[in-house]
Amino acid sequence: MRWVSDITYIPTDEGWLYLTTVLDLADRKVIGWALSDSLKAVDTSVAAWRMALKNRAVQGQLLFHSDQGVQYACTEFQTQLKGLPVIQSMTGPPVRSKRQLLG
Repeated sequence: MRWVSDITYIPTDEGWLYLTTVLDLADRKVIGWALSDSLKAVDTSVAAWRMALKNRAVQGQLLFHSDQGVQYACTEFQTQLKGLPVIQSMTGPPVRSKRQLLG
């Protein structure tokens, strides 16, 4: 199993919104997402991760890939991974596109 996640910044007339998605690379479906006006991990990576777990059970080893953004490296997110068969993979500096991972 391989999942990837990223946060997209969306400009609006009232400021920024942040769309966090979790994509299953097996079928390229979005299995978790969160839309927030905050970049706090609980509103972005954690919320999208929790939705992904509700929509798709982790069966066997899971490789979870993201950039090195604080939302994925922080304690709030790391706590979500504990007790699950998850290997967290991070790129070098944050990337602008998943195309670098997908090829």
